[in-house]
Amino acid sequence: MAPDKDGTHGALSERLAASVYKQGEAARAQGQLAEAIGHYQRVAAVAPQSPVRATAQYDAAAAMLAQKDWDGAARTLEDFRSRYPKHPLQGEVTGKLAVAYVERGNWAQAAVELERLAGANKDPQLARAGLWQAAEMYEKAGARAPAARAYERYASQYPSRWTLRSRRVTGSHGWRARTAIRRASWR
Repeated sequence: MAPDKDGTHGALSERLAASVYKQGEAARAQGQLAEAIGHYQRVAAVAPQSPVRATAQYDAAAAMLAQKDWDGAARTLEDFRSRYPKHPLQGEVTGKLAVAYVERGNWAQAAVELERLAGANKDPQLARAGLWQAAEMYEKAGARAPAARAYERYASQYPSRWTLRSRRVTGSHGWRARTAIRRASWR
């Protein structure tokens, strides 16, 4: 495009970004997710400074999740998180990243995202479930110290729930119950 001598470059760039984005929306509406992803990603190429770029990138990641492209979705969401830290859609990124990491088998990364969800969730039931799942993901990753800390936090924040859950913990996983109960009682 021509240099912005009279302010038209910015307006043209925005219209182009909006047009490409709308092509992505149309493809998504028709169930053509791969094509939609291509259009959403193209917004960054045709109008890198456009505010539409952030939404297009987020929508590309959502379409990748729908296609079960866990690696692509994780990369796109990680980039979105770092590129647009103040964007209103940031609140949705954590849950989507958790899904992508679980599906990829990246248990420790999933645990980190689930802890974030638990800490930010205003619904106490969802926060409690997120913290428990984070502890389980750490355990699945073989990260015993973070797992024990997460179980300890669960035990201290939800003592009545911990009692119910710890009764069900048996066998090789008994260390988590013993460790969390011991640590919680030290306080």
